[in-house]
Amino acid sequence: MAESPLQVYIYAADATDQKTALQILSEAGLEFGFDRTDTPATLALGELYGTYEEWDGQWAEVARRLIERAPSAVFELWQDPSEDRDGSYVAHVPAVGTVETGCDLNGIPHVNLPELLDRLSALPEGTTVADWLSGDGSAFLGSAVLHALQPYKAVAGR
Repeated sequence: MAESPLQVYIYAADATDQKTALQILSEAGLEFGFDRTDTPATLALGELYGTYEEWDGQWAEVARRLIERAPSAVFELWQDPSEDRDGSYVAHVPAVGTVETGCDLNGIPHVNLPELLDRLSALPEGTTVADWLSGDGSAFLGSAVLHALQPYKAVAGR
């Protein structure tokens, strides 16, 4: 396994979940601003937490723990691509859902084009792309979650 940086932004969470989320980030070795010296004692909402020393695949465990142990947390995280694999992106907005997909070095989610083409070609006859996008396509693309995440990102200046 190769190392690749992991970044996390937690945009909102109730007070109890903020404490839990900070503990989860700490347990995973994620530091405020990667390695800034002005680390706050409480969770800094909308601020970057990360590490350069993350092993491939740990992103999934961090996301799972945040969803299970800090259920009010609105967050996005990504692990950078490495030489042999795509980056990994997860965004979660409670009551809306979770999206998990590949991403680029900047955490910009992208779609697996071959999988998208397979899904579109398997649509029942008469189904329009608009129909698909308002149902299964929205889940596949993560549209609802990514749309719900935007106001939180805007407040954080991202």
